[in-house]
Amino acid sequence: MRPRLTRKTAAAGTILALAVSTAAGVVATSPATAADEGFGARAQVHAKGGLVSFVGTEAGKPLAAPKGIKPSSSPQAAARAFVAQHAGEFGLGKRSTLKADRVHAQATGNTTVRVVQQLDGVEVLGGELAVQLDEDNRVVSASGEVLPDRSTASVGRATISQAAAIRSAKAYVARGAGVKPSQVTAVHEGLKVYDAAIIGSDKIPGARTVHAVEVSFSDHVRRQVFVDAQIGAIVDAFDEIHTAKNRRVCDAGNTAAGLPCKSPVLVEGGNAAAQNAEVQQAYVYSGATYDWFKAQFNRDSIDGKGMPLISTVRYCPPDAGCPYANAFWNGSQMTYGAGYASADDVVGHELAHGVTERSSKLFYSYQSGAINESISDIFGEFVDLATSSPNDTAADRWKLGESLPIGAIRHMSNPNLYDQPARMNDPLYYRGTGDNGGVHYNSGVGNKAATLMVDGGSFNGQTVTGIGIAKTAAVWYEANTGILTSASDYQDLARALRQACKNLVGTKGISYSNCSQVDKAVKATQMDIPRSNAKDMQTCKRVSWTFSDGLEKGGKKWKAQRPWFVPGNPNNLGFDATYASTGKKNMWGFDRPGNWFPDSNKGRAKDYSVRTKHKVKVPKHKSSFLRFRHAYLFDTDNGKNYDGGRVEYSYNGKKWMDLFNGKYPNKVHAKGSKFAGKRAFAGESGGYRQQVVKFPKKARGKKVFLRFGIATEASVNIYALGWFIDDIGVGRCK
Repeated sequence: MRPRLTRKTAAAGTILALAVSTAAGVVATSPATAADEGFGARAQVHAKGGLVSFVGTEAGKPLAAPKGIKPSSSPQAAARAFVAQHAGEFGLGKRSTLKADRVHAQATGNTTVRVVQQLDGVEVLGGELAVQLDEDNRVVSASGEVLPDRSTASVGRATISQAAAIRSAKAYVARGAGVKPSQVTAVHEGLKVYDAAIIGSDKIPGARTVHAVEVSFSDHVRRQVFVDAQIGAIVDAFDEIHTAKNRRVCDAGNTAAGLPCKSPVLVEGGNAAAQNAEVQQAYVYSGATYDWFKAQFNRDSIDGKGMPLISTVRYCPPDAGCPYANAFWNGSQMTYGAGYASADDVVGHELAHGVTERSSKLFYSYQSGAINESISDIFGEFVDLATSSPNDTAADRWKLGESLPIGAIRHMSNPNLYDQPARMNDPLYYRGTGDNGGVHYNSGVGNKAATLMVDGGSFNGQTVTGIGIAKTAAVWYEANTGILTSASDYQDLARALRQACKNLVGTKGISYSNCSQVDKAVKATQMDIPRSNAKDMQTCKRVSWTFSDGLEKGGKKWKAQRPWFVPGNPNNLGFDATYASTGKKNMWGFDRPGNWFPDSNKGRAKDYSVRTKHKVKVPKHKSSFLRFRHAYLFDTDNGKNYDGGRVEYSYNGKKWMDLFNGKYPNKVHAKGSKFAGKRAFAGESGGYRQQVVKFPKKARGKKVFLRFGIATEASVNIYALGWFIDDIGVGRCK
C-alpha cells in the first residue's frame, strides 16, 4: 500500500467515526413531488425518511421570497423565515429554534445563510440548513438536515458534571498523546445534541446530550471530544488538526520549536532568496495558493478577510520521530516536516482545509471527511496545474504530492492505483472505522468526479465531455461555500454539484450543457448510491431453532453482572440504552474502566458478563450455530483497542471456552486486560450486524451455558458506550 497524506495523527488517532448516509434511521434519498411538499412547482425536492433535505431550482427561476420578507430585509431574516415557513416539511416543531450562523457572499451575487437548529434549547451537531438567496431574498436552494421534533426524545438533561466531562476528555486525549492529563488543556464548549444518524456515523444511533470539550496539547494536537452527559462515555472524538497575502514563515530546524510561528525568518516582502529552500517553498507556494483563490473567486485569503498565511517548516513534534514525514493545518497555520513544503499541491491542499473550515465546516470523518479531503485534493491540484514548476511533467497531471520526499501519494484520475475507490460501489471503497472512517481512501470518489468534469472521458457507462479547470473549480467552490453543510455525505454532494452548476449558469461561461456533463460525472462515480459499513453474516434459508430470544419479554432467560443490563432499559444509570435490531428491547453492556462512579484516581482491570440462566441445547448436527445481532463501540484510540468483548460457552458454568476460538476481528492492545494481546470484538462495529459462529464438534448434541463477556483495562475516567446485543438464537440448518 502506498503512503497516504494524512492530517496530523501523532496524537490524534482514528476513533472518529462520523459519516455514512445510511446510518440507522436514515433511508436513501428519493425525489419528492414539489407541489406535495409545498415549495411550488419550480422546486426540485428530495426527502430523507419523509423529511425534506434538499430544495433546488433552475437557473433564473428562484422561489418567491418568504412571507413578510422584502428585498431590503437581511438575508439572515429571510433564511430564518423560509425555514420557519416550511418547518413541518423539514421536521421542525415547537421544540426547535433557529439561529442564523455563517453568512457567505457567493460569486454569483447570491448569499448563503447557514441556519443552525437548537432542540430543547441545545445546539444540534450537524443540524443545519444552508439557504441560498438571490439579491431580492428569493430562495435559490436549501440543503441539509435537522433532527425531527416528533421522533426525537427530550434532550438537554445532564447528570455528568462539566468538571467530570472535562476530566474524561483530558484523560482520553492525554492517553493518545502519551502524556499526563495535567499536560493537556481543555475548554468546555457547552452541551450539544449528538445523533449518529444526522452526523452520518455508524456509531450507536439516537439523539443524546453530550458535553463538547476541545482538548489541546502543544500546538499539534487539537481534538473535539463529545462526552455523554448521562453516563460519561466518550461518544465521539475527532481531530481538528488538518493534515493551509500576508505571508510569514518560521524555520524549526528539525526541532519542536517554531510552533506557533512567533519569530518568522521571512515575512511578506522580505528577501526570500536569502533563506533556505524549504522556507522559500513555503513562502512561494502559499503565495501561489493565495493568488489562485483571489484570481478564481476574489477570495482574500483563507477566511476571505485577509488572514495571514503562516507556516513553519522543518518541524518535528516532540512525540514523533524526526524528520517528521507529514504536514498539517491546525486551524491557524500550516506546519511541514522536512521536505513537505516542496510540493505546491500539498501546500494548496492544506490551505484549502482552512477554506472548508470557514465555509461548509465539513466534519472530518466518514463521507463528510472524505469530501473534505477531496475538496482539498482538487483545489491543491488546481493550484499545482496553475503553477509553473521545473519538476512537473505531463505524466504528473492529477498526481498529488509527486514532489514529496516519498513521491506521489494519490492519483486523482486513477484512484485505484493508490488503493482508493473511483466510485461508490468500487470494491476498494473503505468500509472500516480506521482513518476516521476512510477519509483518505474514499476521497477518491470525489477526485475521480472532478477529473472527469475537467478532462472528460468514458467511465462506468458514462461518457463525459470535459468542461475545463475554471468551470469545474467554480462548481466545486460554489458547492462548498454555498450548499454543503457540516454533515453532508456523497448523496448530498451529488445534489450540491448539480445545483451549484445551475446556480452558475450565465457566469464564467457555464451553460446548461456544461451542467449535463457535471451530472454525468456524478452518475459515473455513483455518488447517489448510499453506503453502509456494517456487513451481515448469513445463516441458512431454513432453520430449526433450539433457543431463541429477541429480548422482548425482558431478561427472564439471562443472568447479568453489572454493568450488563437485560434488557438495556431500564437501568440504574438513567441512560436510554435502547438500540434494538428488531422490536424495542436489547441487552446492553456498558464499557466502563477500572474505576466506577464516583470517579477515583486509581483503577484496575475488570471483566464482567451476561450468561444464560439455564443450559441451551446445541443441535447434534454439523451445521449447528449461534446467531446474534450486535453493535459495539469499545474504548479505542490511535489505532489501539483498550477494551473488548468475547463469546464463550461452558458445560458446567465454571470452566468457559471461547466459542470463536480466538477468531475475532480485532486485537486488544492494552496491558492488564483479561483480553490483552488477544483478539476480540474491539474498536467499533460500524453499526448493527449479524454474527454467526458454528459450535465445535465436541459441543454438538450437548447442553451448554452461553455468555457474552467484556474485559477492560485500568484507565481511569475513560468510558465508552459498550456492547448492544439482540436476536440471539441457537439452531441448525434444515
